[in-house]
Amino acid sequence: MHKLSQKLAIIITNSSYLDDMSEMVSYSLEAILTTSITAISAFLLTAYTDCVLEYLIFNACFIPIRIRHKSFHFKKFIQCFICSNLMILLCCLILKYIPYHNTVIPLLFIFLTSHFYLSIERNKFETFFIAIIFTLSLFFNKTISLAILLSVSMNTILMLGRLYNEKNIKHD
Repeated sequence: MHKLSQKLAIIITNSSYLDDMSEMVSYSLEAILTTSITAISAFLLTAYTDCVLEYLIFNACFIPIRIRHKSFHFKKFIQCFICSNLMILLCCLILKYIPYHNTVIPLLFIFLTSHFYLSIERNKFETFFIAIIFTLSLFFNKTISLAILLSVSMNTILMLGRLYNEKNIKHD
């Protein structure tokens, strides 16, 4: 994906080699291509499993939380593609087929506390906002509250992955 985006960037910028401008275009193209391919394939998987509504609800909850925090990223697109699709499909299947129980309420606050302390930002307002939206969704739509729980727990796992990578990177 990286080489494809570099070649496209050279064509778009009318350069004969990879300069600063085409490098910037390449980075943007790579982000757009990888995100689009992953999102479309996840959508197709969830459509195949009849979980499109759950896909939309999960992404509406997960994406705002995910983009606000530095967390784990795979080095290779294929690893990211496979794991992202599996994670999204698993969360959508849970939302569709696992009945909601009030026992998940304490889980959110455990994951939310972990999420707060693992994040680099440690944004109290954001954590409080997520807790309020979760609590309000309990009265209106249990699927949304479960999607918030899954979103916070998945992002917490990704932040743990980031910490694991940071501790295990060999420094010269």
